[in-house]
Amino acid sequence: MVLSASHRAVEAAAKSREFAGKLQTERDGRLAAEAQLSQLRAALVQGVAGPSADVSLYQHAPLLDLLGGKARSGLRLAASGRDGDDDDVALASPRDAQDGGGMDDDDSKTDAEAEEDAAAASRVMGSLDHDAALRAARLHNLELSRRLESVAKREEALAEEARSASDAKARAMSFAAKLRAASSRASRAEAAAEAAEERVDALTQHITKLMTHLEHEAGGKAKLHDKLRHAEAVIGRLKARNGRMAQANQERDRLVLDLKEGAKILEDQLRLMDQKYVELRGKLDWLRARADKEVRKARKQAEVVERAWLELQASGVIPISRKPPKMPASRLQVGDPPGMPGADVKPLADSSAAAGAASSPGAGSSTPSLPSISGGRPAAGAAAPRRAGTAAVGRL
Repeated sequence: MVLSASHRAVEAAAKSREFAGKLQTERDGRLAAEAQLSQLRAALVQGVAGPSADVSLYQHAPLLDLLGGKARSGLRLAASGRDGDDDDVALASPRDAQDGGGMDDDDSKTDAEAEEDAAAASRVMGSLDHDAALRAARLHNLELSRRLESVAKREEALAEEARSASDAKARAMSFAAKLRAASSRASRAEAAAEAAEERVDALTQHITKLMTHLEHEAGGKAKLHDKLRHAEAVIGRLKARNGRMAQANQERDRLVLDLKEGAKILEDQLRLMDQKYVELRGKLDWLRARADKEVRKARKQAEVVERAWLELQASGVIPISRKPPKMPASRLQVGDPPGMPGADVKPLADSSAAAGAASSPGAGSSTPSLPSISGGRPAAGAAAPRRAGTAAVGRL
């Protein structure tokens, strides 16, 4: 697009140079024609008003009026018989007089002489064959008009070419402006492209660094996932272990509860046994005291019987070789405490047997057999539940 615009601008510049050359040529021709026309006007003015006349005062006078004045001046000079070079009088046309044109201030003729000369010239002109002069003047006027028309046409053509040249120049300027704008846009586009390339390079470097970082991050994530799986496996094993431990703890709690219940039951049983033991201890104490009392009583009876037996042997009623009968072991019943049914102990069956037993050699004092009480506590059978509970607690 920029290349085509530059080509169009170059073509427009070439056309503009061509039009400028043509315009300069036509302008030079026009200046030459204007110079010739100025020379012709100056010659006509000098021919009519004299060689010392100011040409600038007659710039507004038409060429036809100047030609008429020149012709009348020539006719006047011919009629007066004087040379045109020595004549200091110049005739002006009525139109020149109306427009402010006239003779020079240094003219030595008076107004009366000028009127006389004009009358003489008119008379001479009336006498001459003015038809030929008019014909020649008309031909000259036609030639001048044709030249003026050609000059006008050339001026119009030059003006048209100037307008076309100005248009071409304007188009060339617009093309140049467009070219400058296009070049500025191209420079801006190049700058933007360079900036974009720099941004792309920076972005490429950033993406490279980002990819490297992502690779490291991916490696770290992989390691983290491995550690996470290992941790999950460890957590699973720990959870299973905790579950087993919780189950064992639950079983142990149940066992502890069972043991607590058993211990409570044992405690109740021991308390009941203690109560029974206290009651039994009281009964046994009472029975021991009663048995001691009965034993003392039985010993007294045995002593009495033994003395009676000895007396009978001494009197000869009973032979000496006969031994006294053995007394059966006294059976004591452990009954209720005093004041309760069954608390009494049956008396000895045979006092003689008791006396014989007391008098027999080697037979010491015998006491009725009583249940053994060790340390004021119940027997081994009563302590068996307590030992079983202690062993169960020891297993924990």
